[in-house]
Amino acid sequence: MLPTPGPVPADFVTHDGRILSLAQVTIKTSEGQRKACEANALQAPEYKNVSHVHLVVTERFLCTGGQEIEDEDISRKGDSGGALFIQKKRRYIQVGVLSWGVINVWDTVAPKSKYARDFHINLFKVLPWLKMTIGTITTFIN
Repeated sequence: MLPTPGPVPADFVTHDGRILSLAQVTIKTSEGQRKACEANALQAPEYKNVSHVHLVVTERFLCTGGQEIEDEDISRKGDSGGALFIQKKRRYIQVGVLSWGVINVWDTVAPKSKYARDFHINLFKVLPWLKMTIGTITTFIN
């Protein structure tokens, strides 16, 4: 669980063709930010007929993107599976894995949208499952 009830600075690696770059985002952790993310999730074309947002956005997701204070970086098609990480002192800690985005803004003429959000699997929420599934072949640091 993230310790602060506000946006948490984070980064993910994105690509433009063969060029990799670091994208700076904030993880939305407050209740109000979370509700905005959930509302935007229903703007995804795949989910236009979903009646309840929690069928799409479970507690296992972290949300980034949007335009709360300013436009944030958004993932590109093909970035899925990439790491979302935060920096604590001199260490980088992976906290998520990019799962899906509301819209592919890079296929549009204007590459920003107020509905553009990315959803990442929260590794801390799936840690018990990871330990059970791959704990015999890798070591987890407490």
